[in-house]
Amino acid sequence: MAGLSENATLAVALAAGNTAEWVEQSDYLGPPPNAAAGVPLLGALRADYVIALRSDVTGRRAVVTFSPYDNTPTVTAYTVTINGTAYTRSPGSGEVLEDFLIAFASQMNAANPGEEWLASGQTTYLQIDGTVSDAGVDDDFSINASAAGGSGGIGGIQASPVSAVATFYAFQAGTGTVPGTWYAIAGGIGIAVDHHGLTDQLVDLGGKSRLYVQLVLTGHGSDGGAVTLSAGVAIAPSVVL
Repeated sequence: MAGLSENATLAVALAAGNTAEWVEQSDYLGPPPNAAAGVPLLGALRADYVIALRSDVTGRRAVVTFSPYDNTPTVTAYTVTINGTAYTRSPGSGEVLEDFLIAFASQMNAANPGEEWLASGQTTYLQIDGTVSDAGVDDDFSINASAAGGSGGIGGIQASPVSAVATFYAFQAGTGTVPGTWYAIAGGIGIAVDHHGLTDQLVDLGGKSRLYVQLVLTGHGSDGGAVTLSAGVAIAPSVVL
């Protein structure tokens, strides 16, 4: 379920683990839904994990899609609001989406005197990246988007979380009157994860067949309702004791 902003971080982390078989967990937004959830441990006694909230700790990332895209004579006015400041642009008649996105990003950057973020027009979406150096300052921004007039709309906003809380589960085989099911790992409940993300190794996993990480994600308090938060989780049974 990793989004655009987390795939790069995961790719680097997984490539670095050249002695481990990394697997990206496909879901993380609730407790393990069934016995096949998470990642198989393959008999390993330890497991490495990566929780990625951002592609770069320098700043948050948000991706806005404009769909339906309306460039007819009765055009739509598209608005992106960052930290409470609204930026609006309507496409020129017949203007293709990529040209609109590049022009909109240029307009937004020219009107951003604080330079705390940078907009860039991609082929099919508008990307906003925080640019404040990670030096203990608040480098998160709020994001929202809307469309008015014509037949256009906002397809969605995907953004990095500001923080998360992680809970680690292991699948324990049943024995006697104890059923085989998922159990929270002692010491692995309510682990706070900030924008830096988290990587570590879990030990003493003997007898456990699968590992699952649940994340409760938190965005900016002023994010719009269309924002979907996206993170990434990867797990590798460890071959190093």
